[in-house]
Amino acid sequence: SPKGSRRARNAAADEALARRFLADQRELLKLEDPEAELVLRRVRTDRRGRTHLRFDQFYQGLEVWPGEVVVHLGPGGQIDLVQGSYIPTPDGVRLTPGVTAAEAVAAARASLPRRLAAAAPRRLPSRSELVIHYGADNVPRLSWRIDLAVDLANDWRVLVDAQTGDVQLIYTRVARVQTEGSGIDLLSETHSLDLWLESGVFQLIDRSKS
Repeated sequence: SPKGSRRARNAAADEALARRFLADQRELLKLEDPEAELVLRRVRTDRRGRTHLRFDQFYQGLEVWPGEVVVHLGPGGQIDLVQGSYIPTPDGVRLTPGVTAAEAVAAARASLPRRLAAAAPRRLPSRSELVIHYGADNVPRLSWRIDLAVDLANDWRVLVDAQTGDVQLIYTRVARVQTEGSGIDLLSETHSLDLWLESGVFQLIDRSKS
């Protein structure tokens, strides 16, 4: 339809504008090749007419985790904000794993709380993939990112160093306590939020919605 075609043209123009900006700012962003390293994952236009383009970061075909850049456009189509959690282009990362996926899954399973590791079925469902993990020490490493779904109440994500087999990070993806809070949006307006409280940390998860 004409409306659909116009929307597609606008989306293509918005992406082109965002990519030109990111390329122009590559030195500030410390990204060697934004065109190749940033993959557009989602475009959304909100009810105020603002458009948000979310890019995931990749390096040599591997996802950088966590790594994303969000470009925000005003109703007039101008870029007015860029934000995200990403890293400078990784340098010197060895991309050939010394640990197999099966070995990494075994290390991940062994890192679970003892009662869960003992109770989990022998063939624990898992999903593993190689990523560039940027951890708390600010050093990018080739890592196995493994998701272990023990049961409905226990869904774990584990990061295992793909060279040494050491567990770098483990956390549950199942939230525990729902609570209320507030947050300030991009227009400096305060809104009430349904949040999740986990180990003293508030997370932007709304379990009141299906």
